[in-house]
Amino acid sequence: MFYIQHSSPNILRSSNSKFSELGQAIHHIFPMTTEMAFIFWNGYFIPINYKYDISVCIDDIISCLEKILNPQSQKLTLTFGSDTFNGYWDIEIIGQQLQISAHWDSIRGLEKYVNNQIPVKLNTNDFVAEWCGILTVIDNALVQNRISLIKEQYLVDRMRKIVALNNNKGVLYRDLKPSPKTATLKTTNFRRAYEKIEIHREPDRIDT
Repeated sequence: MFYIQHSSPNILRSSNSKFSELGQAIHHIFPMTTEMAFIFWNGYFIPINYKYDISVCIDDIISCLEKILNPQSQKLTLTFGSDTFNGYWDIEIIGQQLQISAHWDSIRGLEKYVNNQIPVKLNTNDFVAEWCGILTVIDNALVQNRISLIKEQYLVDRMRKIVALNNNKGVLYRDLKPSPKTATLKTTNFRRAYEKIEIHREPDRIDT
């Protein structure tokens, strides 16, 4: 079984509103000591830290979700490069279903328990919905700090496009009314603002 608890991490107020890359901004606006997200994987809760793990993996997560939403191949790999959340998932797309075989190298000592387990199988839309909780937490933090990215604003647009295309919530958050602290931006507003963004389109980068 697979689902994600995106939690409600604290957000730092940043005096700097401009960063070069998305991972750099995430690392800066989430504190070290705050709630972590958790991935529930075949009976185990695996912690994933916003500041140190997601900031490193966010580019690969976004690219993976895009490929699942617009599949060009039946197989792909999602790599996690953080020191404390390290490994890769081999993902096979079978119609509207995903089969995920995980290979964990370092996940805070839990790798010995979760390696060599049976693959996780779930619906494609459910997989995307689980990750959209984390993406929305990140986007709300960017909006609250009025963050703009010098080189990777296109990556924020792609992230918002994924959320706009998602009509579901994660397993833990279905049929719940959001509190003011964790309220998410409405999907309809995402669609209105980003309906013209191409999933795989990246503008030319300008080095500064």
